[in-house]
Amino acid sequence: MKLHKLRINGFKRIHAAEAQFGEATFLIGANNAGKSPVLWAIGWLLADKERIDPEFYYPEAPPVSG
Repeated sequence: MKLHKLRINGFKRIHAAEAQFGEATFLIGANNAGKSPVLWAIGWLLADKERIDPEFYYPEAPPVSG
């Protein structure tokens, strides 16, 4: 199996993103740029789960701190 393209909508802190994959693809970015959620999304796809735990949904509003 080969992954060519991944589209993510509303997963963790990723509102909407699309990644193209080649023979070798590297995820490079600053801390909190969203690299780990991309890997978690791929892991979720490979795990063949039917439902995503609600903690992985993109929040509509930022959490209130207080």
